[in-house]
Amino acid sequence: MENVIKNNDLQNVKFDINSEFFVIDANNLEKVSSKLYGFCLDNSHIVLDIKDLHKDFGNEGAYVYVKNDDNIITVKQDFVGCYGIYIFRQDDYFAISNSFMYLVDYLKKNYKLTFNKDYANAFLSSNLETFSCQETIINEIVVLERNAIIKINKAKRSMEIIHKNYQENSLEPDSKEFFASLDMWYFKWTKFIRNLKKKTNNVMVDLTGGFDSRITFLLFLGANINLDEIFINSINDNLYTHKKDYEIASKIANHYNFKLNQGNKFITSKSYYKKQDCINIFAYLKMPFHKQMYVNVEKNNSPMYSFNGFGGEAIRSYWNYGINGFIKKESNLCYSMKKYPKILKSIKKIIKRASRSIRNSYFNFDDDYFDICYFRETSNRTHFGKATLEWFYLNNFCLSPIFDSNLHKLKLSDRNCKDKNLLIAIIFTRYIKDIIKFEFNDGKYIDPKTIKYAQYLNNKYPFIDNQNKEMVSKSNNINDVSETMKEENTDIEQKNNEVMDYFNSVFLSEKTKNIFTSLYDDDLYNSIVLDSTKRQFHPLMYAFPVLGINKFKQDCNLKTNNVNNMTYFDFLKTQEGNLVDINKIKKKYEKVDRKNKLLTILGMKFIIKNKGATKTLVTVEREGESNLSPR
Repeated sequence: MENVIKNNDLQNVKFDINSEFFVIDANNLEKVSSKLYGFCLDNSHIVLDIKDLHKDFGNEGAYVYVKNDDNIITVKQDFVGCYGIYIFRQDDYFAISNSFMYLVDYLKKNYKLTFNKDYANAFLSSNLETFSCQETIINEIVVLERNAIIKINKAKRSMEIIHKNYQENSLEPDSKEFFASLDMWYFKWTKFIRNLKKKTNNVMVDLTGGFDSRITFLLFLGANINLDEIFINSINDNLYTHKKDYEIASKIANHYNFKLNQGNKFITSKSYYKKQDCINIFAYLKMPFHKQMYVNVEKNNSPMYSFNGFGGEAIRSYWNYGINGFIKKESNLCYSMKKYPKILKSIKKIIKRASRSIRNSYFNFDDDYFDICYFRETSNRTHFGKATLEWFYLNNFCLSPIFDSNLHKLKLSDRNCKDKNLLIAIIFTRYIKDIIKFEFNDGKYIDPKTIKYAQYLNNKYPFIDNQNKEMVSKSNNINDVSETMKEENTDIEQKNNEVMDYFNSVFLSEKTKNIFTSLYDDDLYNSIVLDSTKRQFHPLMYAFPVLGINKFKQDCNLKTNNVNNMTYFDFLKTQEGNLVDINKIKKKYEKVDRKNKLLTILGMKFIIKNKGATKTLVTVEREGESNLSPR
């Protein structure tokens, strides 16, 4: 298939909100259709249609499964809980959806909804995503735990919630069961990669200088495929740790004899979403849970497969706060303590309530794994899980073997080695010779004592690979990138910019400001405006919460008999109007800054760096997030 898209032959594709999201209404249970929303990894294949699923299909993928069978409706989700399952209850009535915004839009016609100011405060001040587990910005709607399965009895119009035991962090490293589960994970994913490579070269895998991408990449080395026929992605620029990442990745490539960033490997034509489709995909998936938008206007006509190290923080030493430490961490990102004490109180409330929720929902909860559990229930599902779905709607299957539930059964350390990097040390020393010998970025390392103990366990429980794996090689007819394609890339960038420019224009409208400042104040709004003019990476990440908060606050103020059906894009059109004066805001804050009074602006991780007599505002991004966006 030609990889060149001609200027006069752009094909538009529409995002159908009503087919991608659902509401199960207690009063209309007979109308519920069986469907797989998203995608599931089942028997080493990607499945999109519920009819193609085996009876005991897997936990991996990004999906919500709805099965209307006889008198029972079953609703369950993937291991990560990428979509989320959202529930509203009032007396005997209930409604369920795989989209929070879609459910709110459905309910506000008939039910009075109330605004959760604690949630709004905490989300506004968070670094990137919500740190709430079950609470949402609407008091009457909760998001179910990842391991929740819903059983609805149609005759009784009753709902039961069952919690699946994933046996997380239950297997001791010094045991046959531990290594059986680990090897099952390895064989499963190397088989999947080989099967995929036999079908297509439209495969990309990240390789940085970090732990997580290397764990995924060693599976590609173990799969014995022709690595020069796929795209091994290693960014080489001056942002973040990219320069060092590329240097480390290059050494690995030279050692194992493959090439990085080799040309245009992908054979697919493109279709294009309109502005309103991109906006609605983002809103119905991520508002008000996450602050960055990754979806763009391009949709692949042929599927792409992108492998990464998403979720690695859950299988190694990373989150080491405890509940009080986590409260302190988030409080330090908060606005001025004296100016916004209510926001600080909200942070504490949300974290403490989330902590109780985690302890109640986990089987055999181990306090030593509190941080890991918190990560799984919040950042992992909201940051990485919802990003996976954004890519899915671009026909790009975002795959992280680290999400696999078999891997999460394993304990990260044991009594002989307290280091929670033991699991990744075992992985690095078990499957691919020498992969552990290359340095990691940003000063990361694994303690030599941990590596030695990992090698001891691998010798005690040796890895046996009896599979005869001939190299998988498949040639595509690859066309060079033409000047026409380069012209299209410029046009695509312009279309993506139009989406962001529209969001920005609504954020800067007087109407948006007036609604937001009725909840907060001018200083807070102006701080976010100022940030959007300075931030180079995702400049609107603190504007999106403002637009989300405004939308849901207005939903709560509506009279149920006066509600019009509209999409989120339609709502934004009602918020358009005259723009605020950015130059006036800049001048005001420049004066404040010169007086050294504006040391804390929002949860933006602003650092004041002294360079002689000059103070410079520097934004600090989340580790690894620069590789997330599919743009």
